[in-house]
Amino acid sequence: METIKDLQPQHPAWSRVPLEKLEPGIERQMIVGENLMICRLHIGPKVVTPPHDHPHEQMTIVEKGRVLFTIGDAQRPAQAGDVLLSPGEVMLRLDSREGRIHTTRNNVLQA
Repeated sequence: METIKDLQPQHPAWSRVPLEKLEPGIERQMIVGENLMICRLHIGPKVVTPPHDHPHEQMTIVEKGRVLFTIGDAQRPAQAGDVLLSPGEVMLRLDSREGRIHTTRNNVLQA
């Protein structure tokens, strides 16, 4: 992976970004810049993530499928075309019981 000082403008196609298997039913592609990263997640049917949080806020776009996000105490059903904003330090959970979903997540990296 390139270091931050070596970063150059990029124009990659998702089809050329390697898939990383995170756990059964979850694969991720990542493009990382100096202050921003974008992740594309491929999540299989019947996947429920454990509650977790991130130090940074993130924005998620549901590309395909239907999913139930829990952000803090609020349940947010979402489908293709929906955008969700999650503040940092808030518990999150994802439930893809209705089938395979694809999401794209943008994260601003904090120094």
